[in-house]
Amino acid sequence: PLARGLSLGANLARAVRAPSAEELYSEAGHAGTGAFEVGDANLRTERTTGADVVLRLQRTRVTAQLAGYRNAVDGWIGLYPTGRDTIAPDGAGGTKALPLYRISQRGATLAGAEASVEAVLAGGGAAGGRGLVGGALFDLVRTRDAFGEALPFIPPARVGGHLRWDDGRREAGVRVRHALAQRRVPAGEFATDAYTLVDLHVSWRRPIAGRATTFTLRVDNATDALWRDAASRIKAFAPGMGRNVVLGVRTDW
Repeated sequence: PLARGLSLGANLARAVRAPSAEELYSEAGHAGTGAFEVGDANLRTERTTGADVVLRLQRTRVTAQLAGYRNAVDGWIGLYPTGRDTIAPDGAGGTKALPLYRISQRGATLAGAEASVEAVLAGGGAAGGRGLVGGALFDLVRTRDAFGEALPFIPPARVGGHLRWDDGRREAGVRVRHALAQRRVPAGEFATDAYTLVDLHVSWRRPIAGRATTFTLRVDNATDALWRDAASRIKAFAPGMGRNVVLGVRTDW
C-alpha cells in the first residue's frame, strides 16, 4: 500500500515450456491456416524469465491500473513465414501451392505496458456499477529476437474507450477500439492496417415468473469496418468479423 486505495505490486517469474508435438514433427499442409508447416525435431526447452510492476488505484468512484512488463526468453519457439510457396497434395489426387512456414527457435525479448481507468461520471454508484460510467484503456507490446528482428504474429498498440449508462433495470453502452497498423513483422508476414471498431449494446432486466430475466441487443463492429487481426494466422486471406447483431435472453435460475 502507498496510500488510501493505492498500491504497488511487483512479480518475478520463471517459466519452462517443452515444445509441442506439432512444433517438433509437423511436415504437412494445415487445413485450418491454409499453410504448409515444417517443424524442428531438434527444438529444446523454452525458458522464460519475466518481471512486471503494477500500480493500482481503487476508490469508490474510480479504478485505474498501470502495468509494465518484460520477458526474456531463452529459446523462444515461433512459426515463421519463409516468403515462398511449396507444392502439397490437395486430397483429391492433385496438388496445390501453399505458403511455407517453418518452426524456428531463437532468443527473444517481449516488453510492454498496459493502462486502464474506469470512473463514475454521473449518478451515485461505484465504478463498474450503476450510473453513467466511462473508461479508457491502452496496451502496447514490443518484441525482438536475438537478431534484432520482430517476432511473428504480434498485436499492434491499441487504445479504446467505453461509455455505459445503467439504472439497475436498463443499460446502454458503446465501446470503441482502435488498433494501430502493425508494420513491424518478419520478412514474408502479412502486415496489417490500422482499424477502428465500434460496438453497441442495450439491455433490459425484469422478473418473469419470479426469475430475473435480461433481454439484450448487441451490435458488434457496428460500422462494418474491414479489419485484420495482426495475431491471426489466417489474416492474409480472412479479415475479422463484419457487422454482427446478437439478440439474447438470459434467465437466472
